[in-house]
Amino acid sequence: MAAQPKGTRRSQSQIERDRLRISGWYLAGMTQWEIHEKIGLSQAQVSRDLKHLHGEWLKQATENIATLKARELAKVDGLERTYWAAWERSCREAKRKSLKTEGTITREITDPDGSTRFVQQVPAEQVLTTEERVGDKRYLEGVQWCIDRRCKILGVDAPLKVAPTAPTGDKAFDGIERGAARFTEYINRILAYRDAQENSGPGAEGGTPQN
Repeated sequence: MAAQPKGTRRSQSQIERDRLRISGWYLAGMTQWEIHEKIGLSQAQVSRDLKHLHGEWLKQATENIATLKARELAKVDGLERTYWAAWERSCREAKRKSLKTEGTITREITDPDGSTRFVQQVPAEQVLTTEERVGDKRYLEGVQWCIDRRCKILGVDAPLKVAPTAPTGDKAFDGIERGAARFTEYINRILAYRDAQENSGPGAEGGTPQN
């Protein structure tokens, strides 16, 4: 493609079209030089456009993360409200009705025709009892989970410190200490070797005398 004449300025629409094409080629694996030859812009201009695109991509990624966090936080808030409502229901008084009988009695009943008869009945008394309930702690555990989850999403909690262990997982990892000890031993050997060389060199006792 013919290169853009020097001194000419691109319109905003042309800049947007160029950056759209540059982003496609760049994401397809083309180098800046290959894009420069293909689009007709200078390699420096291609580099500046890519720098702008990188900034836009980073901004979009940050906004997407913020949107995802907000959506998950809304879910946690809704779940927490459900747990609180269930907790309040579990704390309310429970009312029960029961029937209390007093034994069999015989009653005299007069019929419309004036005759009388005796009927045995078992009267019953309705008794309303109220039972106080202690709230179900499982709902509070659900609330606590929501709080913990919200703190993790927002990054409120300090990062956990995990002590390294050996590959077997049953004891502490001592690789750093072992490596430091080996390094110290290596340095000591070098120093001892140097001292031995200096003591056995020219001028040392038993060595070749100097002129």
